[in-house]
Amino acid sequence: MVATVRTRKRSSKKGSKKSQISGWQAKFIILVAILIITMLGALLWQLQSNKQSGKPAAYSQKTSQQSGKKQVADNVNRYQYTEILEKKSIDTGSGVTITRNYEAETIARENARKKALAEKRRKLEEERRKIEEEKARIAEEKRRLAEEKRRLAEEKKAKQTARNRQDSATSAKSTGTDSAKPAIPGKFYIECAENYRTEKLAQEKKAMLAFHGKESNVFHKRIGGGYAFAVRVGPYSTKAEAEKSRAEIVNAKLGSSCALVKY
Repeated sequence: MVATVRTRKRSSKKGSKKSQISGWQAKFIILVAILIITMLGALLWQLQSNKQSGKPAAYSQKTSQQSGKKQVADNVNRYQYTEILEKKSIDTGSGVTITRNYEAETIARENARKKALAEKRRKLEEERRKIEEEKARIAEEKRRLAEEKRRLAEEKKAKQTARNRQDSATSAKSTGTDSAKPAIPGKFYIECAENYRTEKLAQEKKAMLAFHGKESNVFHKRIGGGYAFAVRVGPYSTKAEAEKSRAEIVNAKLGSSCALVKY
């Protein structure tokens, strides 16, 4: 009975000891886990910091590389374009090769521009010359018309002068003819208002009066600044005879505004 009891006491102590060891190990494991987590967090934070600090440099480097590539590409394109311009033959990619001479084309365009400008100047000069010729033609036409007008005026003046000389000669001749039959003093005559430019017209009037039995003569009289021809009917011894003859002349419409004149 006593042995049994001892055995139970030992078993109780051993179980208590095992329980104490298990609690310490659990605390240790927890502590180690906390340390590991802390270290992992610090490591992750360090890695993240390094990654963020290295990203701008990498981005800048990448941007520089892209810019460099773009500049190289632009230079290549520019070089290719210049090379194409300098080449006389261009492969269109369709199996057809276009042969061009850009320098010659540039010269041709410049020559065409100069030619067009010269043609424009020539046309303007031609228009100006035509205008000048038209002005000269109009001036010559005006001069010719003025000369023709002057010539006609001179001819008219010459004809008028010749006519006046002829009339003067005729008047002198008529005056000389009629001077043999001047008006008789104390006698009555009938003088009408008609004046004639030429002696021929006056002689025709004298013939008409003679046809109606009236004796008359043609005389030359001064009017204004010149001379004219007129017909004097008579002479009559008495005024009554002259009045009767005047009435007959007016009624026969051989004269108008006839007046009695006594010399």
